[in-house]
Amino acid sequence: MEKTRENRRRHWTASRTYAKKGLRVAFGATIASLVRLGWEHVRREHGL
Repeated sequence: MEKTRENRRRHWTASRTYAKKGLRVAFGATIASLVRLGWEHVRREHGL
């Protein structure tokens, strides 16, 4: 029984770390696309 609990805890920690990393990647991608969209809008507005 103890072994199962230990494995579950290890899996939970790993998935939490993975989720955190995934969130950071998704957040970075979102920011990058927003910046790109904003920059294109600014260029179009000011004719750069």
